[in-house]
Amino acid sequence: MRGGLKKSVSLWAVLAAAGFFAGGIGLTPKPAQAADLGGDCCADLEERVATLEATTARKGNRRVSLTVSGRVHANMMYWNNGSGPKDPSVFGTFDHHSDVYFGNTGGSGPNLTFSGAAAIGADAAAGFSMTLANDFSGTDSQTTHQSGPAIGGDTTYVFLTSKSLGELRLGNLASASDNAYYLNYGAGAVGGLSGARFTGNFRLRDATGKLTDVSYGHLLQEWSDKNENRLMYLSPMLGGFKYYSDIGGDDTASAALTWVGKVSTVNVEAGIGYQTSSRIDGVSGQTQFQAATATTGSTAFDPLTDAANPNLRQLGLSGSVFDTASGLFVSAAYSRAYAARATRQDIANWFVEAGWQKNVSGAGVTSVYAQYMRQDNGLQNNTSAHLFGIGLDQAFDAAASNLYLHYQRDSFDTSGVVANASLASAPLGAATAVDAQTIDSLSAGMIVHF
Repeated sequence: MRGGLKKSVSLWAVLAAAGFFAGGIGLTPKPAQAADLGGDCCADLEERVATLEATTARKGNRRVSLTVSGRVHANMMYWNNGSGPKDPSVFGTFDHHSDVYFGNTGGSGPNLTFSGAAAIGADAAAGFSMTLANDFSGTDSQTTHQSGPAIGGDTTYVFLTSKSLGELRLGNLASASDNAYYLNYGAGAVGGLSGARFTGNFRLRDATGKLTDVSYGHLLQEWSDKNENRLMYLSPMLGGFKYYSDIGGDDTASAALTWVGKVSTVNVEAGIGYQTSSRIDGVSGQTQFQAATATTGSTAFDPLTDAANPNLRQLGLSGSVFDTASGLFVSAAYSRAYAARATRQDIANWFVEAGWQKNVSGAGVTSVYAQYMRQDNGLQNNTSAHLFGIGLDQAFDAAASNLYLHYQRDSFDTSGVVANASLASAPLGAATAVDAQTIDSLSAGMIVHF
């Protein structure tokens, strides 16, 4: 009996201990595992944390989140403007009629954005956004083709946002009406409603072949204004509608309304924006709209405003339709800058783009597109310029990258446009008239997003 009892007690003790041990593992695995590491585990962990902190960028506090994002863009471009330097004594061998440049493309160069936010209760948050742009463009003009890297500020603002009331932004940023210029579902990474992005800085020639100080970027753009110090309001989304408005300085203001919707497999977006300014720096194309001086650019422009009529008004509209089933898309935009002078015609701009995009390979979306732009009266009354482009863009989702190939032809149709008499003192020679001409470009590049 004594021996049998001892065996029974021992057996129950073993089973109880096994059950306790098993239950302990299930309930508290971390202490059990930590015990196996030995007494130096905490010291080892602290050492590793210290090493990690020493090699990691730190934020100023733990309350505001910090996100770093942006893109790096590089390309190569062959261009030909169809005519050589008829008078090489002006620039000698530095005046090319064709070449291959390496760099990036104005308007879509590398940038770096720091952004963050922190909650203020359940409905509101405060935050910031700051973007730095890096331009090492190699596609400047017939005489400048390898500028060095230049880093500058793009947009910087702080914001207060509420899910129910909307958002306030204060800082240096694009206008509210800009939201109506660029609505586009297609075009890949660089197509877009970009005007003469690839050849915007290239100069037009006069009838003798000399370069003038008129560029294709002056003649082919959507006339949205440049970044400025502003206070902006963005409404919450309501039924697909969103309202934007801002004031900048003492003399600029703009407003926009956009709508996003979907019918079956068809996505639709549209927008309208309006802005007004009586400041010479109120718009990116201010040289067209103000009296020409040594600091405002080309003297060939007939301005839309003058000292007696300083108020510039601009209208912008854009829309896009994309069928997710077929992959087909169509986008269009229209903008108008209204002349304040009785003798000046309004500047009108039309843009249309159509194409197809779909992820057929599994690697990412493939985009094929064609685009056309026309602008009237950009230089002077009764002048016109055109752009035609086609492109292929391949996204690689695994690397967050895009490879693209883009062909573009820019043309100025009007011959013998007489420049102002003071053009003789312009930095690029004593041109007497801007001649009808074209420039062709073929660009290939890569954009990496992060």
